[in-house]
Amino acid sequence: MATPGVSSIQQVLLLYQLQKYNLTTSEVDISSVDIYMLPSTLASKKVDAYIPYEPYVSLAPYRDIGNVMMYSDEIMPGHPCCVIVARQDFIDQHPQELQKFLDIHKNTTEFVNNNQNVTAQLISTELTTNPQLEMMSLPHVKFVSQVNKAFQDKVINFMNIELQMGYLKKNMTVDQIFDTQFLGD
Repeated sequence: MATPGVSSIQQVLLLYQLQKYNLTTSEVDISSVDIYMLPSTLASKKVDAYIPYEPYVSLAPYRDIGNVMMYSDEIMPGHPCCVIVARQDFIDQHPQELQKFLDIHKNTTEFVNNNQNVTAQLISTELTTNPQLEMMSLPHVKFVSQVNKAFQDKVINFMNIELQMGYLKKNMTVDQIFDTQFLGD
């Protein structure tokens, strides 16, 4: 099986899923492959399976090189993925710019969630992919702009899994991870 990287969320999800079935890494050959190469690696039978992020999940059935066996949300419902991180000195010295950026992010997230056809076209133009492929992948990604308690709990849960796996060395609290002062409601 291939993942897009040793410390990727996808690798953590794969290892988490293997643990559910009492499988170890000595029983499953896991390799790291550049995300762009995952589909061709599967097509050329260099790997039997891969666990990527979208649109590379949907790319396999779209190109008829593989079938989706499960989505990452089936492994860990609502698992956290991409987040916005800022340096403390930027937060302190440029709060208005940060607020403007976060407002743009919130508006963009709402647009993406409410306009998937247009979003698929925009993504395909930017990434030089196919709009139909992007339409296949968008329903499998949950875009959020708020860091509510449920999201924070999922991040803490994911952190605890990474601690158990040895990816992280130090436990952190919600207050150490999240600064929600600019997020409003």
